[in-house]
Amino acid sequence: AILDADKEGYLRSARALIQTLTGRTRSLTDAIAQTADSLRAIPPRATEEARLMRRVALATSLFNTLQQRYDETRIAQATDVSDVRILDPAGVPPWPTKNTAPRLLLLAVLGGFGLASLGSVLMDRWDPRFQYPEQVSRDMGIAILGTIPHVRTARDGTLGDPAFREAMRGVRMNIAFAYGAAGPVTLTVTSPGSADGKSFVALWLARAFGEAGRRTVIVDADVRRGALHRRCDLLRKPGLTDLLKGDVPLERVVRATGMPGLDLITSGTRMDDGPELLAGPAMRSLVGDLRARFDVVVFDSPPLSAGIDPFVLASLSANMLLVIRTGLSVRELTYTKLEALNRLPIRLLGAVLNDVPDTAPFAYYSNYLPGYEAEAEHRDASATRATAAEAR
Repeated sequence: AILDADKEGYLRSARALIQTLTGRTRSLTDAIAQTADSLRAIPPRATEEARLMRRVALATSLFNTLQQRYDETRIAQATDVSDVRILDPAGVPPWPTKNTAPRLLLLAVLGGFGLASLGSVLMDRWDPRFQYPEQVSRDMGIAILGTIPHVRTARDGTLGDPAFREAMRGVRMNIAFAYGAAGPVTLTVTSPGSADGKSFVALWLARAFGEAGRRTVIVDADVRRGALHRRCDLLRKPGLTDLLKGDVPLERVVRATGMPGLDLITSGTRMDDGPELLAGPAMRSLVGDLRARFDVVVFDSPPLSAGIDPFVLASLSANMLLVIRTGLSVRELTYTKLEALNRLPIRLLGAVLNDVPDTAPFAYYSNYLPGYEAEAEHRDASATRATAAEAR
C-alpha cells in the first residue's frame, strides 16, 4: 500500500512537471518566434538608416560649401575697390530725346522698295525672253506689223473678240503694204520656237485676207507636226507630201475650209524624207501653180529651231513673217536663227507680237478702240416697213 501510494505520488509529480515543462516550452517557442521576427527586421532598418545617414552627410557637405562661398563673396565685396571713376557727370538734356522709330521705319520701307526695284530691273535685264516691243523694233531692227491680244476660242470654235479681229485687220493691211510687190502675196509664217502661236496667226491671217475678198490658200508646210487640218476639221491625208511625191494631183489636196475665200492644203502623210521634198523641184513648181491660182499664198512652216524647213520655204516664197510670243520666245535664239537671212534670198517683212497684254506699251500698237466695233445693225420689222415706205 505504501509503494502504491508512493507510485501514485510520483506519477502526479511527474505529470505536474510535464505540464510545467510543456508550458515553459510554449513560452520559449513564442519568445523564439518574436525574437526571430525582430532579427529579420534588423537588415531593412539598417539599410534605411545607412541611406538616411548618407543624405545627411551630403546635405551637410553642400551646406558647408555654400556657406563657404557665401562668406568668400561677402569678404570679396567688402575688400573690392572699383576701377571706375566718374570724371564728368552727365548733364540733364534741355529737351526730350526725339523718337526715331518712325524715321527708321520710313527708311526701312524706302530701302525695301529700292531693293525690290533694283531686283526687278536686274531680273528684267537678265530675262532672256521678249518682254517689250522695243526689244524687237529697236534692239533687233525688225518692224512690228501688229500685235495680237490674248484671246480664247468660243464654244462654237469662233473668235468673236473685236480687239482680235481688228488686230488681224491691222496685220493684213501692214503685210499688204510691206509686201509692196505686184502680183500675189506669198509669204512664210514661222516663229523662233514651238508654242509661239505661228499656226494660229497664219490661219487667221489667211482668213483675214479671204474675208477681204482675196482668193487665199494656206499651206500646212510643217511636214513634221502640222495640225492645221484639226483647226479646219479636215483629214490630214492626202496632203502636201502626197502631192510632192506625185501620188495625187493638186486638185485633190486643195480643200475648202468653209471660211470665206480660204482654201487649205494639209501637211499630208508623215514621211522621213519630208524636208527633202520641200527642197525639191516639185515644191518649186507648186509655188508657181499656187501663185497663178490665188491672190494670197501663206505657208505655215516649222519653227526656226526645228530644222532648215522654214528657211527653204521662205526662200521659195521670198518673204518671211516672224511670230514672236511675248514672255515665251527667246531673244538670243531668235537673233541667232535670223542671222542666216543675211546669206539667203529672203526678205523679212516684219514681226507679229502674239499674246500681248492690253497695257502700255503694247496698247499703243493696238488698232482697237472700245465702242468703235464693226457690228451689224439689227432692225425690227416695223422699222423695216417704215424705211421701205420712206424709200417709195
